[in-house]
Parts: sequence; C-alpha cells; structure tokens
Amino acid sequence: MIFSHFKKKFAPQGFTLIEVAVTIILIGVVVSLALPQFSITTKRSRSSEGVQILSAIWRAQNLYTFENGSAAGNLTDLDIEIPSPLTNFNTPVLYTTDGQTAYIVDNNSDYRLYIDTTGTITCDDTPGLAGICAKMAFAAYPY
Repeated sequence: MIFSHFKKKFAPQGFTLIEVAVTIILIGVVVSLALPQFSITTKRSRSSEGVQILSAIWRAQNLYTFENGSAAGNLTDLDIEIPSPLTNFNTPVLYTTDGQTAYIVDNNSDYRLYIDTTGTITCDDTPGLAGICAKMAFAAYPY
C-alpha cells in the first residue's frame, strides 16, 4: 500500500520523443512559410528610402526647370542634399531623356525605382530578381 502511493506520486511525466519531434517539425514548417514573406516585406519597407529620394529629386528638378527654363543635367545643379552614404540604395542617376527624371538602384541590384516627369514612381526588376516588384506589390506612386 505504501509503495502504490509512492509509485503514483513519482510516476514519470513529460513529453515523448515523438511529441517533441512533431512540434519541432511544425515550427519549422511555419517558419519556412513566413520567412519569404518577411523578406519581401523588408524589401518593401526599404524601398521607401528610394521613393523619398526620387520624389525630392523630382520636386527639385521641377523648381530648377521653372527658374531656369530647362531641366538640370546634373544632380549637383539641383537644390537638394542627398545623404551619403545611402542606407539601402546606390547614388541616384539623373535622366534628361526618355521622359524619366531619375532612377535609383537598390544596394543588391534586385530592382530599380524610376520617377518620370509627371512624378510617377515605377519599379523595374529586370536587372536582378525576376518578379521582385510584383512580389513587393509595388504600384506606381504619383507624386
């Protein structure tokens, strides 16, 4: 009688090896599904730096054109200060042809952001990963 009470009180408790293995596998599946979406969301949030820079260039180019009668051919001609070094992008490039105002390439060369003379920002992913702009759900932003 004393031993039966002792046996019940100190019976082994815990998880079996199968339960632990199934839990680890389920966690791995959930992480593997969430990680690509997290990567795209991170790229999307980092693209906001490029959008801000391009919209500032567009506004400065419009002001320069209004004051001088023609578009600036160089970024140094514009009344704009671009931080150096940029966190997520390379130095922007000013256009004077093709109806574009400027473009900027991300540090990994996965995509480019363009701003045209109307202030619409578009994404082009031909230099890098195919479909990154669509995965980021990057729509044209009118500024």
